[in-house]
Amino acid sequence: MGNLLSNIFDLQSINVNLDGKTKEMVFVELINMITALCPEFDSDNLLEAIVKRDEQLNSGIGFGVAVPHAICRGITKTKGAIGISRRGIDYGSLDNKPVHVVFLIAIREKMDENDLRILNTIFRLTQSEEITSIKSAKNAEEIHNILAKVHLT
Repeated sequence: MGNLLSNIFDLQSINVNLDGKTKEMVFVELINMITALCPEFDSDNLLEAIVKRDEQLNSGIGFGVAVPHAICRGITKTKGAIGISRRGIDYGSLDNKPVHVVFLIAIREKMDENDLRILNTIFRLTQSEEITSIKSAKNAEEIHNILAKVHLT
């Protein structure tokens, strides 16, 4: 099995129909998915860390993708959630285009090389053909199957 991107994003933390209309609403929606799977995560702390990090450097990287991430106190394992917005979110991205795919990552306090690999792999994924398949996926299983083929590099 190895280090696959699907190990970071559980099937239950993938939402192909985000309700949030703003990035803050999307942050809450995705964080709630993570904390439902990992109740030891402090959702308020996680939201505060994600918002603070995003204020320092906008996580809307362009091409309809955002990768909000932050190191969070008390987290012992890095976990993430993915959300798809069909209508797009006014995110203030670098290219000023709406965001359709959000990869939210809660990084453990003792960040290591593997956590950097996760971010690098996600960025690489957003520049590949797979991002088109992720954007158009009809359900969480389709996205999870794509992630199950992506090794951390």
